[in-house]
Amino acid sequence: MNDLPGAVGRLLERERERELDLLTAPVPDSAVTVMTVDGTASVGMTTLVVHPAHRLRAVYPDGCLYVDLRAHSPGPSGRLSPQRVLPRLLRSLGVTDDEIPDGPDELTAAGARRPARCGC
Repeated sequence: MNDLPGAVGRLLERERERELDLLTAPVPDSAVTVMTVDGTASVGMTTLVVHPAHRLRAVYPDGCLYVDLRAHSPGPSGRLSPQRVLPRLLRSLGVTDDEIPDGPDELTAAGARRPARCGC
């Protein structure tokens, strides 16, 4: 399974070498790593995370999940809420529609019960 988008912009690696090193640095097998990237619209955040995610695919052979949260999208179809994102992620992990709960707490718990072997 691979939810990563294809090529997304051009990454000038010399300018972003430090960030790429941080995003692709090896971690111990027992580590749980969470990274966030934040910035204003159109500064290249998606490009910054998708390029190293493609590089790291071999490290996570079980798959990679990707969600565009549309944080800077205007209007009612803008930012995605957890209630909209979590069902999509659960479906990507093989959960059927009838197994997906309705409430945000139940959705979060359902995601936590899935095998934690997916990464980028």
